[in-house]
Amino acid sequence: MLDKLLEYHQTPATDRFVSKVMEGIKRQQRMRQIILTAASVIGGSFGVAGAMLLSDPVGQLITQFSAGESPMSVGLALMSAVAFLGWLLHDETRMSV
Repeated sequence: MLDKLLEYHQTPATDRFVSKVMEGIKRQQRMRQIILTAASVIGGSFGVAGAMLLSDPVGQLITQFSAGESPMSVGLALMSAVAFLGWLLHDETRMSV
């Protein structure tokens, strides 16, 4: 009975039917692309605004660490290098976290 309900009573016009379906798909893809672009621009602007708000305290922190008065600066630099190399080389070393 379900097959009887779901079957076409007449065959659709192939060229027109296919072109309408493809136009609908293209319209949906354009809408998704617009939404993705808008979200990326909004997210990027929030990121830039946050970086600008934090730039002065981060600059002061970097200046304090670069003075070399704190042993934490050496540890931070070492751990940053290890983290970067672990991220960069994790495929060759088969490391997993």
